[in-house]
Amino acid sequence: MPRSALVLAVVLAVAIAVGGVFALTTGPAAEDAASGCGSGEVGLTVVAAPRLAGAVTAAASTLAGAPAGGPCVRVSVVSRPSRQVADELTGVTAPAAGAAPPDVWVPESSSWLDLVRLVDAGARALPPAATVIASSPVVIAMPEPMARALGWPQRQPNWRGLTVYPTEAGFWARHGHPEWGGFRLALADPGESTAAAHGLLAAVAAAADRPTTAIAAEELRASPDLRGWLRFLDQHSDQVAAPDAVLAGLRAADAAGQATSHLSATVLPECEVIAYNQGRAAGGSTGAPAVRLVAGYPADGRTVLERVPFAILPAAADDEGRAGAALALLDALRAEPGLRALADAGYRPPDGTAAGPAFGPDTGVLAELPRTLGELPAGPLLDQARRTFADVRQQGA
Repeated sequence: MPRSALVLAVVLAVAIAVGGVFALTTGPAAEDAASGCGSGEVGLTVVAAPRLAGAVTAAASTLAGAPAGGPCVRVSVVSRPSRQVADELTGVTAPAAGAAPPDVWVPESSSWLDLVRLVDAGARALPPAATVIASSPVVIAMPEPMARALGWPQRQPNWRGLTVYPTEAGFWARHGHPEWGGFRLALADPGESTAAAHGLLAAVAAAADRPTTAIAAEELRASPDLRGWLRFLDQHSDQVAAPDAVLAGLRAADAAGQATSHLSATVLPECEVIAYNQGRAAGGSTGAPAVRLVAGYPADGRTVLERVPFAILPAAADDEGRAGAALALLDALRAEPGLRALADAGYRPPDGTAAGPAFGPDTGVLAELPRTLGELPAGPLLDQARRTFADVRQQGA
């Protein structure tokens, strides 16, 4: 293959805890890739959420073998938490020294794009639209024995229960398991997890007996009743931490035989339930747990589907070489190998249909979602939920 043919080289670094660069070299001989491909190289930096970076890398590996005469492309797939990228795009924090600006951003939810666009600097940094490549519903995750005690999978938990069950004395005793103690709720920080923010809003709306999208951002900020429900959720959750910390705590409790006394429920994207049950964590394989998590899908239009966007940032979109490389990667993610890699990571296709054997009761999730799904709240309401919950927590500290 001539030097002018496509080369894919993904450079390796080790920094998994805060994000890293996934390594892969394909195409011509390794010495060609190591040499930097000579003149005419096109570099593409793709920043992806940690749960998605492996799938993006797998799709990138299929790009080798473009027609002779095509550009030489070097793709770096960088694993970074979406909150960090959002803060950099909006100017809250400065990019790490020496870090290449992203050409493509693949966060775990389009809600991150909505939040970034609320800030002028963020709106300028993002394209007006992005292509959805995958999805994952926001679920109420429970240890399997607890969910089955409540009738899962025939009966699904609901958001209203999160504002009722924690105060019911003898809740689990009433369901035949006094050894489990009270109903313990664990919540990830909605500032770090859009799924947690959606769960908070859904629980508050259910407590108020209203659709989530019927609540205005200013009402959520000013209403004593709505703030009171947020305060309740803060006061009756055992921990408020990043999603990885919630699952790490559960993993440790499971290893000690105490999963059912550690928590009764938490809010997660479905893909995290699948990863937990398969023994996959951000730092690598941990082994399958003794007590699995299962996903609950609230009915009545209250299960929301987070969609994964592939956003080509304006500077790359305006550059012919990088734009072409980005579109080639997008096509690879939408082709069969890319879809399979996303499914292996626990993600559904954009429409939320099941995507293979990873989706079913044997893996702790249900293949078929509720007939009616809820509408994702707009950016201003989601942002206000994060801000108001943080304010409520500070007042209660």
